[in-house]
Amino acid sequence: MHYLGHNGADRLNLRVARAKRDPPDDIVEQMRNEAQFLVDRAADQRNVADAAERCSSASTTNRSRSLSTRWFA
Repeated sequence: MHYLGHNGADRLNLRVARAKRDPPDDIVEQMRNEAQFLVDRAADQRNVADAAERCSSASTTNRSRSLSTRWFA
């Protein structure tokens, strides 16, 4: 999860550096770039949420197994 945060920060830093280096694009190009940034950020957030859900369901499964082995052992 920490890595994904850095990935987003790196992408933002690249956008800032590119904006300083390159002349401003037309408004349509700026809108395309912003839309792509938002799509990438949403994908990162979705991946984090999916990983947290998998981690949560795995711990619940392990807890259920330990309870069942305790009662039926």
